[in-house]
Amino acid sequence: MWRLNKNLYLFSFCILWFYFSSMGCLGREKKIEYVRSEIKKTNILSSDIQEKIDQEKYQEAFDMSETYLKDYPLVPQTQNVEFLRSRALEGLGKFEEAIESYRKIVRTSASSRDIAARSLYRLSFCYESTGQDDKLVASLLDVLSRKKDLEVEVITAEVPARIASAYARLGNKKLADKYFGIADSGIRSLKAKNAGVSLERWLPKTLFFMGTMSVGTFRRDDFETSLRPLEKSQSFLLEAALIGDPKWSPRAVEELKAIYTGILELIQKTNLATNENEEKIEQEARWKMAASTLELLKKLKLESYSLKTPPPSEMEEVSSFINSKEIELARILDEKPIGAGLTPEAAKRKQKQLKMRVVNPDPMLEEISRGKK
Repeated sequence: MWRLNKNLYLFSFCILWFYFSSMGCLGREKKIEYVRSEIKKTNILSSDIQEKIDQEKYQEAFDMSETYLKDYPLVPQTQNVEFLRSRALEGLGKFEEAIESYRKIVRTSASSRDIAARSLYRLSFCYESTGQDDKLVASLLDVLSRKKDLEVEVITAEVPARIASAYARLGNKKLADKYFGIADSGIRSLKAKNAGVSLERWLPKTLFFMGTMSVGTFRRDDFETSLRPLEKSQSFLLEAALIGDPKWSPRAVEELKAIYTGILELIQKTNLATNENEEKIEQEARWKMAASTLELLKKLKLESYSLKTPPPSEMEEVSSFINSKEIELARILDEKPIGAGLTPEAAKRKQKQLKMRVVNPDPMLEEISRGKK
């Protein structure tokens, strides 16, 4: 890293020296001092833009990067600032612009392999957000070929997990299982290698990116397939949420909330029905989607109880979120169909509740029932 920084510094010095050497009005010592001050200024500005990205102040980061690239088009930090500008576009939801920007960096950053690799990795998130899973897989497979240019946890765990999710959405169960297996082995290997070292330094962040999913990947027309990766992804997010990391645990909880909120909005979004028959078909589709989602949510709840002594505050927030979504999904399942009494699903649930109260009460169903009162 020192060698890289040293080379960048020398290269920057040479470029700025060449640029300002034409300004013959300055003395030699003044020129050197001016060049040094400009290098320091560009480094500080680059760090300021990175800070805005970290704070998710994407519009400010974009505006600052635009000004920087206009004022300093020929310094080595330019490539890094172009990357930060792309991150700002991504954060603003301007995915098509971000895709073009990242692709340009990958094509032109042969001398900055780490920036090219990071751009390729972020490009995959844009492809995910725009539903281009085939391109997502291609970009991540390319990332795997650049393993020397990214952090070991990214290559070992994050990338395989995200490839697996994409393959699952594409309906390729065999390759999805293969890469989920690689991701699981990778995270176990990382934990073993870092035994005795504070896992909080890297584990929550790694688990977060292993589990993160764009809400745009869920589709009504092929809901079951698009939902399939969530079972693994939510496990990674749950573990990250319950670690108790001040930065990544809250983000993991928010990601889980965003995913299930997005799914519920998709379920509740109704197509315009022109007759009673179409309305019934639409309602049945909602029931099926709600039932599949509730099944995954129950698995998440059971898994949260099985984890080792999570911090009380994180556990309380996760439990509260799960319970609220269970109630929302149960209400959809209990909707009455057109011209009928209870839905088939609601009738089964009611019968099961009555039977369970006598023989073996189900705490989840009891909780849902209490929540409705």
